[in-house]
Amino acid sequence: MLMTVKFFLNKIGFPEIAELPELEKLPGIGEKITLEENKNYEVTEVKKDPESDEIYIYVNTVK
Repeated sequence: MLMTVKFFLNKIGFPEIAELPELEKLPGIGEKITLEENKNYEVTEVKKDPESDEIYIYVNTVK
């Protein structure tokens, strides 16, 4: 069973900015990643929901 990885912007309302199929390696807190048309983000939190097989990754924008 594949897990879904959802990315949320770490601000009021936590808007979802991306959804990807299961990743080979999850990014760690503080790691820089690139999503949606080469925008850069820094991971602030990673959560797993065992009931729904979803992983939630919260990010801040990096300039």
